[in-house]
Amino acid sequence: MLDFLNSYKFDRKEKVSSVQNYLKELRETLSICQENYNSVLLKGIAHPQMYDFPSDFFDIEWFGKEIKEILNNNGQFNIIVNHQNPITLESAQAIMSIVNSRCAGTICMKVATEPEKWTTYHDLTGCYVENIHDYSIVELDDSYQKTLDRSIRGFRNN
Repeated sequence: MLDFLNSYKFDRKEKVSSVQNYLKELRETLSICQENYNSVLLKGIAHPQMYDFPSDFFDIEWFGKEIKEILNNNGQFNIIVNHQNPITLESAQAIMSIVNSRCAGTICMKVATEPEKWTTYHDLTGCYVENIHDYSIVELDDSYQKTLDRSIRGFRNN
């Protein structure tokens, strides 16, 4: 694992000394990204450390496949997004890009949201992410059916 993390594929400034240190680094990077997100939205100012990460960002699908191979694991990584607070259009599109990547067996993306609060069904490239083909809906309450009924009534009234 350390050989992989220290390989040329990550273009690191410093070598990773342990997996625990790498996980700590990822948490710190996530924290900086979250702080930057909030800072830019609220104040219009980028976080001073935003571009001072120990390694380049990587393709999540590629990373998942590589880690599975290293660990000799046939399972998948499950990502759960609990959409309770508003997010930017670009963030929703980034999530839809993972949904649309069709990396079954490597990454499983779950998004918990109220139907009318999700802002887009397009990914970062503008591709439409389609129900049934690219994702499925699991209804935990009747919110999806109510939203669908409102939409149908709206079309009939127009």
